[in-house]
Order: sequence, then structure tokens, then C-alpha cells
Amino acid sequence: MGRPPKSAHTSGMSEAGEAWFTLDQFHDRAQRVLDCRIAQREDLATLGTQIHVLLSVQQGRHQVTWEAAGEEEIESAAVRIRPLFLKDETVFHAKVMNALLHLTQQGPDSHRALLREGKKAWAGHKGGYRWKMTSAIVDGPPLMGRMLSDREIARDFMYGDLVHADPDARARLKHVPMEDRLWAAASWITDAIKLTETTRRIIIDLIDAGALASRPSS
Repeated sequence: MGRPPKSAHTSGMSEAGEAWFTLDQFHDRAQRVLDCRIAQREDLATLGTQIHVLLSVQQGRHQVTWEAAGEEEIESAAVRIRPLFLKDETVFHAKVMNALLHLTQQGPDSHRALLREGKKAWAGHKGGYRWKMTSAIVDGPPLMGRMLSDREIARDFMYGDLVHADPDARARLKHVPMEDRLWAAASWITDAIKLTETTRRIIIDLIDAGALASRPSS
């Protein structure tokens, strides 16, 4: 299979030049992601993952709560993160990691092993999940539904309801409470933010260590 045609921006560039162009584009996108309100939250490390259970023995009651984020925060972050997960985008995560692997061909195996782990972590974001719930079939018996993971709920909510209007995604969400949608989306987004920050940090560290192939002169 041949290489895909170059875009107008990379036409005439060497492979190293294309790789550096990809890293530059990722740097700008990563900054956008890390500037969003959710990324600035002090509770980012546990957002969408930590459950709080309040018990009262005397009153015989309990309350379960969790940290999520508002719909507008979710929507803004989802838009900024979206290009990192679209294959046609220059900043698609696999292209970024491949660019790093290309620029470290002459580097130590430890660097390349780290980058392969990073590439695997990005690829695993879509399929990974923390919890599942049964979603009833639209207008059907509540026990006749299918299991939806938090990742599936998050994608349907963010990119099938907030950012776009996908009737199929909205149908799958019909019996999913809003609090569960927000919780799932918060978890999805925080994981993506952590991957973005980690990748940005790796790029900076490799540059500081002089571990990347030289940037071609313009």
C-alpha cells in the first residue's frame, strides 16, 4: 500500500519535515486542550472516577455522589479534543506517535519502547471502560436493552448529541440519565487530557535531551 498523498502544507517536505510539522501542529492543539476549563480543574485527577458515599447510621440513610462537570464544560472540551481522535486530522494521535517514532529511529531502544507504550495507550482509550449499564430498548421493556460502557455513553453524548445531532446515538441515550452521561463524558475527557499532557511532556523531554532527528532547514 502506497503512502497517502501529501497535503498542501507538507508537499515537498522530507519525511523528517512532515514529522516535525505533525509535532508542531500537535503542540498547538495540545495547548488548546490543556487550556480548557476542565483541564484547569483542581480535581482533574479524580473527575468522573471518584464516588463519594455519605452514610448516616442515626438517620438510616445514605447518599451516593460523584464529581462530574457541567454540560458546557463537557461540550467545550469535547470540541477541542475531537481532532486528536479523527484519522483524517494531522494531529490524529497515531500520526503524532508515528512522527515521534520516525524521529527517534536512531535513538535508544528505551525511548522507542516508551513511545510504543504511549501509542498503545492512545489506541486503548476508545475501547477501555470503567463501568457498564443496561440501556433499555427505545419504547421497549426495560430489561430488553443492551449493555453500554461509559465510553460508548460518552461518545454518543458528546459527538452524537452535543457536538452533532445523530438520531441513532440519541436513541441509544434515551434511557440513560443525564447524570450518567455527564459522569461518563467527564471520565472520557479527563483520560484524553491526561494522554495529551503526557504526550506533550514526552515531546518536550525528547527535544531537551536532543533525542529527535534534527529539524530540516527551511
